[in-house]
Amino acid sequence: MLKNKRLYISLVEGSAIESPTGDFQVNPQSRVVQLSGSGWGWVWNQPIGVVIRQKDEEHRIPVFNFTRIITLLLYGVSIFLVVLGLLKPRSIQRGA
Repeated sequence: MLKNKRLYISLVEGSAIESPTGDFQVNPQSRVVQLSGSGWGWVWNQPIGVVIRQKDEEHRIPVFNFTRIITLLLYGVSIFLVVLGLLKPRSIQRGA
């Protein structure tokens, strides 16, 4: 866990879901990233896996998060377009 006044990153495990027979438990895991400032805040929850506990064994199954890939792609395109807009020389048209 990384903790700062403005940045907080942690791994959170959800409540266990037990099988009807009681043989195993399933726990979802997610990563929480929080940024905060004076008067603003940003939180990003990312599902990262599922932990299956069966008697004295524990297995972790990673979760493929397609939404995170699309979100990062949109952030990248947005930053690219802002930089392109700042670097592109602007032509001034003078009216006739």
